[in-house]
Amino acid sequence: MNTKKINNMTKRELTGERPLTLSRWMRENLPDSKTGQSITDLDFIIFNWKSKKLMFVESKTRGAQIKINQSVIFHVLHQATLNGVKFTDWEYLGFHTIIFENTFFDDGKVYWDNVETTEEEIIKNLSI
Repeated sequence: MNTKKINNMTKRELTGERPLTLSRWMRENLPDSKTGQSITDLDFIIFNWKSKKLMFVESKTRGAQIKINQSVIFHVLHQATLNGVKFTDWEYLGFHTIIFENTFFDDGKVYWDNVETTEEEIIKNLSI
């Protein structure tokens, strides 16, 4: 019998500890954007396996906006999920952005889908 204690906290992030070797390798060895191929990442897929709710979240700092190539693929992901989830018992809560004026809540304004908001509202929006 497994007696290991289960931690109910969200798993600790390894930011700053995960190597970017594969990302760098992809950018150096795969076709570049002039061929039509782009590489991007999606910051967060938030889901609740109990309530069967799902959302995508992209975050930006220093007031940055989503780049055009990201906008294209994020729209495709949004539409595919929006249409595909209809055939499941999951609820899709959409694709959202969190944009920090600087780097975080404590050094400037924060925006949820381009509307100024608060840390408390972000917590509420992300707690699905």
